[in-house]
Amino acid sequence: MTETKREIFNQYAKQVSEAYGVFEDTIFTDITEHESNDLKADVTDARHMVMHLCKQRSMTTQFIHSMFIERGFKLDYTSVMYGIKSAKKKMGKDIDFASAVEEIA
Repeated sequence: MTETKREIFNQYAKQVSEAYGVFEDTIFTDITEHESNDLKADVTDARHMVMHLCKQRSMTTQFIHSMFIERGFKLDYTSVMYGIKSAKKKMGKDIDFASAVEEIA
């Protein structure tokens, strides 16, 4: 039986949260100004990684957007496009990020 895109999205969210050491729900929650800058950066990177992994699996930007909304994170469509672009750029600059993507994918 093949996995549905929804199952794959959820699997990526779980694996990325484990890789970053954050709760899965944190990826889909607004980070407040009271949180540390390190946590904000990790959560942002984690979100972008989920978006990038999903795009690699040929999920549409619209589907990725709808899954983030479904999981409780309010963002616009262009934020997903930006996240995918940022992750791709980071892949070329950050060997640890690139290794984590390769391991999860």
